[in-house]
Amino acid sequence: MVDMPAGKGHEQEGERPAIVAGGKNGLITAIPLTSEIKRAGFSHTLLIEPTKENGLLAESVALVFQLTSLDENRFKNQIGYVTGEHRETVDDLLKDLLKLN
Repeated sequence: MVDMPAGKGHEQEGERPAIVAGGKNGLITAIPLTSEIKRAGFSHTLLIEPTKENGLLAESVALVFQLTSLDENRFKNQIGYVTGEHRETVDDLLKDLLKLN
């Protein structure tokens, strides 16, 4: 769970689940999640069903295209983790988004 600062326009904000993609120098790079399922229609997103492993309470969409770095103090607690297939898909979407292919 992360507390994202107030955003503008379509930026995500508020306390929400996020997938940690990495971190260095006191910042954590994360992918915010939303329960707005219609967002799964955007490119560079992934629909994730709740499981005991990921700790989600509702079907959620990983907004890979909103990759952001935030101070580590914004992160509240870990509710779970992304498993194999979903992790691979997130990694592939990140590589495509950042043109690392």
